[in-house]
Amino acid sequence: MKNDDLNLDMLENADERTVERLSEEYSAVTESDVKRLYEKSEKLYNSRKTDFYFEPQDTVTGVEPYRRPMWSKVLAAVSALVLVTGAVTGGALLIRNFSGRPDDTLTDTTEEESAACRNIAPFGDISEARVRFTNAAYVPYLYEATAEEVSALAEAFNLAAWEEIPADTPHESDGETALVYVNADGQTYRLVFNPDGTVECVHDGVTTKYKVSEAASSAAYSGAQSDNIYGKLIPCKVEDLTADGVWKNNEIMPEKLFDEPALTEELKGKYIIENHPLYDFAWDIEDVRKDAANADNIIIGTVDSMSFKSSGGIAHMVIDIIVSEDTAGKFTGGKFSACNHLTLGILGGYVPMKEIISDPGVQAHASPDNFELRDYDVDNTYYHEIVGTGLAPIVGKEYAFLTHSDETGCSIVGEEYGILYKCDNLYISHTSMATVNEFFDLDELKAMLGVELSADALPYINTEKTTEEVHVESVDGNGSLVVPLDK
Repeated sequence: MKNDDLNLDMLENADERTVERLSEEYSAVTESDVKRLYEKSEKLYNSRKTDFYFEPQDTVTGVEPYRRPMWSKVLAAVSALVLVTGAVTGGALLIRNFSGRPDDTLTDTTEEESAACRNIAPFGDISEARVRFTNAAYVPYLYEATAEEVSALAEAFNLAAWEEIPADTPHESDGETALVYVNADGQTYRLVFNPDGTVECVHDGVTTKYKVSEAASSAAYSGAQSDNIYGKLIPCKVEDLTADGVWKNNEIMPEKLFDEPALTEELKGKYIIENHPLYDFAWDIEDVRKDAANADNIIIGTVDSMSFKSSGGIAHMVIDIIVSEDTAGKFTGGKFSACNHLTLGILGGYVPMKEIISDPGVQAHASPDNFELRDYDVDNTYYHEIVGTGLAPIVGKEYAFLTHSDETGCSIVGEEYGILYKCDNLYISHTSMATVNEFFDLDELKAMLGVELSADALPYINTEKTTEEVHVESVDGNGSLVVPLDK
């Protein structure tokens, strides 16, 4: 017989004293449970009352013996059923409370009492911790959970059953994992949730493996696949996806690292012809390592302003920066130390048509679509010389500039690709493919400076070098720097 199949026959011959004793020794747990059990008992009585229907008794002479009606025994049995069942239910709930397992059916306990009944995850309650997620969709970027998301995750973890299993237990199935990183007052954990319901917890270099409830696993996957992560991602190097490494960087990567430079007042209203000139370089300027190998300094500074200059028909952008640091100490000390502004230039920008046509040899180049130059208002026509992507660093943002200096001045190595966006403790490279970036720390960039590369690393294109130089006035008027154009 099942535990819940109670047999009323056992109480059929119970006397009133027995019923009264049961009433005194046992009581129901809650009003709601008593009502529910009574309704169940009443239904059971109604279904069986025909079995207790009695025929009229024969009349006899003499002393009439006293007969207790059968229905009184039925009601007594029902009452005893309610009391005994209540006692069993109460005992079960009492045992459950002492075991530390939660029970959502308890409505008459306080919030503090309910919290005391919960399990705690093996690594503690994370409701006040910082939590970051990543998964295959956006690794190595990280998403930091909000306070509400952390609270919900902690609730799921605390209510879950965490069964420790051998650390070398193999996965039962393949598929995407969800990575959860926890920082609780400096105690860091890396949790890898697998599709088979196992979790690898790494703390202080030690890995512990658990089998976890589905609710906790679902909460981890849900957090890692949240719909609101994009535009809130924190960049991280792949090798830093560790329990401690993911906390090195805290700045969200902006949507744009570089942008199209705004037109100056001088250029507004002018007729602009876009042009993509071909410049020859001695190395692949999109490769940061090759740029750094040809540089001798890393200058870190915030872009203060930008302008356009041209000389001899060659356009360049002038970038004025407020220097905060340079690895070689050339501009935070020495002859440039009197001015914290430094002016650098890169190829590309705007050049007047009248400057181009001053050289008869380039007039054919200056007349697109085979139109005669007289069809243009030469004084109000400019060429937009687009080198690389044509993008430029953003005013107000901080960057690292790979540079080379000599007696004539300082120039950026690698044009726009020798400029890396500073994102907290990371430096992010710029490429012609907007979605492809590399992350470096400052020590890595320093280690790459001036490193001699093999001949294979410097594919020959054209080593002929120009001797042209561009003189650029510094923004604050503290003298001028001679900025040689990149060769």
